[in-house]
Amino acid sequence: MAYWGAGPAENDYAFDEVGVIALLIKERMLKDAEAVIKEAHPEQGIVASVRCLRLLDAEFPKCVRLAFRKKGLANAERLFEKWYGAVSGKLPEKHREAIRSGAHAEFSLYREQLGA
Repeated sequence: MAYWGAGPAENDYAFDEVGVIALLIKERMLKDAEAVIKEAHPEQGIVASVRCLRLLDAEFPKCVRLAFRKKGLANAERLFEKWYGAVSGKLPEKHREAIRSGAHAEFSLYREQLGA
């Protein structure tokens, strides 16, 4: 790959930058997940982070997959289930199932995108 290129995925500098952003999203998601699970906070950052990574992966798969692959997705899904088990009673009843099914849909979309 050249230092210069016509698009962001065609030059080293931009490629590296997208990879760093993906790594930061992943690290922040894991750090925040630990906190919300420990404190049983009813916030949905795990799914939002996975969606951000999926959207980045659609445009820059080589960049994102250096930081987040099938194992990372499986870990995010496990963390979501742990979080959901800890906080489902705190979520508004009318949104509980939609939150869970929406998360499962997001994980499925990403699994398909990764070819898992």
